[in-house]
Amino acid sequence: MLERDEEKIDKFSMLGGHPGLALYYATAYRVYQDEQLLTKATDILTLSLDRAMDTPHQCSYSYGLSGVMWLTEYFIKNDFVDSSLRKDLKGCDEFIIKNALAALNDGNYDFLHGALGMVYYLFERPNSKKKREYLTKIFECLKAMQRTFKDTMSWPAFNQGEHNLIPGQIDLGLSHGLASILVFLCLFYEQGIPCKEMIVEAVDLLLACEDINEAKSGRFPYKTGDGCQPEKTRLAWCYGDLGIAIAIWKAGNVLGNVHYKSKAIQILDYNCHRRDREKNLVLDAGLCHGTSGNAQVYHHFYKVTGNLLYQETSRYWIEETLKSAQFSEGLAGYKFFHNKHGWLNLHGMLEGLIGVGLALLTSYTDQPLDWDRFMLFDRN
Repeated sequence: MLERDEEKIDKFSMLGGHPGLALYYATAYRVYQDEQLLTKATDILTLSLDRAMDTPHQCSYSYGLSGVMWLTEYFIKNDFVDSSLRKDLKGCDEFIIKNALAALNDGNYDFLHGALGMVYYLFERPNSKKKREYLTKIFECLKAMQRTFKDTMSWPAFNQGEHNLIPGQIDLGLSHGLASILVFLCLFYEQGIPCKEMIVEAVDLLLACEDINEAKSGRFPYKTGDGCQPEKTRLAWCYGDLGIAIAIWKAGNVLGNVHYKSKAIQILDYNCHRRDREKNLVLDAGLCHGTSGNAQVYHHFYKVTGNLLYQETSRYWIEETLKSAQFSEGLAGYKFFHNKHGWLNLHGMLEGLIGVGLALLTSYTDQPLDWDRFMLFDRN
């Protein structure tokens, strides 16, 4: 299906287009060791780079040049392409950093659509003086954006639609909010940039938002602060408990903090039992907020902890993913739900068929696969 529809897929969007298809083929190559799959993957990467560099106004991780740059670094690190490719892309770094700093000045720290996603590829690069200089600039600008929130410091929620900050509100999500900022603080810390206190403050704020109420669906809200009302939260990577567990686990790893890792495990344990799809708003099979994403979260944590409950939970959500292929006019039977437009045929990696394929490939093999690093998963 993906091969047949290749021409219909967006040419350079990391999360919705050809770069995701390249990652799928590269992952399939690792599973099946078919050289034709690797050739397809590298050809699509080349095409995606050409298109992205011809469209310089698009710079975001999700829909622009920086996402393709992350994929390039991933391919180099896995020896799918030669590191000499970096020489052809040297001029891109200054352009991306300039755009990332401009986004931060506008308040747009967002992972998927703003500054943090733009610089994610740099963390895959070998260490260098220039890399350290770039990351230090981004860190200092991000730090300067902090505002007082109750008795701590944090970052106001950013409204992508209105393109402005929302004073007095904190977005907690992994895709757009504080959980992703926490992951990036950990990445900065691993680069030797001193920010331990900021990591601790971010974890403390996230944990202060936990509401252990068995009558509710999830323990963590989407947002906290002025005007935020209690609401049902979905079981998903992007928002709610699972994304927050990913971020707190990362903090536990980099700081060697057993309590943080234990807390992440408690959150994951609780969510193993949230299996009512309607109640937990698991409407489709996508990675972002669907069955395959839930399967991948638990597969990842089964691999790093050996917890058999996580293996069983991952298998449950894989079975739900397979059951979701029920649309006669869908892509291989799949459609994906959009709040405004209803059920759609989507090919993309984060919200479409490519992401489903990646999760299914992972469930098929015992090989260690790390494609999910594009979703901010830790390596261990």
